[in-house]
Amino acid sequence: MRKFLLTGIAVIMAAAAIHAQDAGTMYIVPINSDGTATKLEKGDYEGQTVMTTVEGETGVSVKNMALDHGFIFLAKSNDPTKGDVFYTLKSGEAPVFGESNPLSITGDNFARYIHVEEGKYDITFLRGTESGGHNSFTIAHSTVISGIDNVIAQDSPVTSEYYDLAGHHLTDSPTQPGIYIVVTQGQAYKIIR
Repeated sequence: MRKFLLTGIAVIMAAAAIHAQDAGTMYIVPINSDGTATKLEKGDYEGQTVMTTVEGETGVSVKNMALDHGFIFLAKSNDPTKGDVFYTLKSGEAPVFGESNPLSITGDNFARYIHVEEGKYDITFLRGTESGGHNSFTIAHSTVISGIDNVIAQDSPVTSEYYDLAGHHLTDSPTQPGIYIVVTQGQAYKIIR
């Protein structure tokens, strides 16, 4: 009996290892306002974003993902004989922010997409082996602020001073290729020409 039990555990662990190797690549597919996703020629979807491993975190993540209406998870297998798998919320309710949300495979692709309000989100997909059994995900409002979100209109013309990397002041805006330092309104930053 003990040998049978140990053999059974070894088979389960081997199956889990094979499943992890064949996990393929996870994507977020944004959903259009009409509840569909726009399919492109090569089988991808418009706006499809690959989820990546983040050091120190479990699962695969997308940070600062802009969504207008909702999304669905897409798993593309490493095995070309297997088809795409779509994941959505297990229940039809809205996702709970900051907590684990259970997922289920959806055969009808986009009919049961995960609805969110327009915004930017950090989303992490957790495989069943990482979350204790079932595939799940976490979602949070993104705290990443890009510089373009904070542009302030100026009424007066802005003057800039240019310097080379050695700190030499340039009389005009540089025209030669290279890296330069620009000082505008007391802030310095690098530009590449």
